[in-house]
Amino acid sequence: MHDEDRKPAELPHIEERTDLNLEEFRLRSRNEIARVLRDLIRANELLTAYYSEHDFLLTTLLGAEPDNDRLYMDVSTDEAVNRRVLASSRLVFVGRHHQVRVQFTATGATAARFQDGPAFAIPFPDAMLRVQRREFYRLVTPLVARPRCHFTTDDGSTLSVTILDISLGGIGIIEPDPTREDLWVPGQVIKNCQVEIPGGRVVSDVEVRNRYPVTLPNGEVQMHVGCRFLHLEPRMNAELQRYIQRVELERRRLSRD
Repeated sequence: MHDEDRKPAELPHIEERTDLNLEEFRLRSRNEIARVLRDLIRANELLTAYYSEHDFLLTTLLGAEPDNDRLYMDVSTDEAVNRRVLASSRLVFVGRHHQVRVQFTATGATAARFQDGPAFAIPFPDAMLRVQRREFYRLVTPLVARPRCHFTTDDGSTLSVTILDISLGGIGIIEPDPTREDLWVPGQVIKNCQVEIPGGRVVSDVEVRNRYPVTLPNGEVQMHVGCRFLHLEPRMNAELQRYIQRVELERRRLSRD
C-alpha cells in the first residue's frame, strides 16, 4: 500500500503529447500486454493511477488474469482515496517497463480480494501505450553482433551500414562512404531502410537528423549519422522493443555472473 503524500511518478499523460504518432506505440496484442503487465508485477514496479484530472494513487499491480478479464491493483491506506477510486469512471495508469514509459486505462474499479488481502479489480486492458519521451533510451549495439541497415539509393545502388546504436526513435550509423555526403544531409529522407536484427527485420523510412565526426580509440575518424524512424508501424515497433529488451536482459545477466 502506498501513501499519497508523494509526487506522481509521471506527468503529464501520454495522450497529452502532441508530438508523437501514438498509434506507432500502441500494443493491442493480448499476449504482449499480458507479458508487460506480468513483468511489472514481478518487478513490483510503482504505478501512478490517476482517478481524476489531478488526483492520483501510487500503487502496484498484484495479479493479472487475462482469461478472466481481470487485473488486480493494490489499495490505498486512505479509505477516502479508495472511495474516490471506486467512484471514478476512468482510471489512467502510468509507469515504466524496462525504462520505457507505459500507459493504459480502465473504465473503473471494483472492490475485490487478492490473496486474502484487499485489492481493486479492473478490466484487463485491451490496449497499452509503450513509448518513451523525447529522450528515447538508446541501446549501444553489441560489438560482436552489431545489426546492419540496408537501403537503396536514388541511383539504384545498394548500401549496407553498421548500426552503432538503436532506439524506438531511430538509429545511429557509421557512414559507409565519405564521398557520398549527399546521402547524409540533415532533413534527407531515405526510403525503405531495412534494419536486420537477430530474429527479425524492421523496415521503415528514416530521416537524417545529424552528421558529425567521431574519433575512435585508434585515432581513426569516422562519420556518425543520426537518423530517426518515420511512421514506424506498430508491428515493427514491437519487433524493435523485443530486440532492445533481449539485449538489455542479456547484459544484465552477464553483469550478475
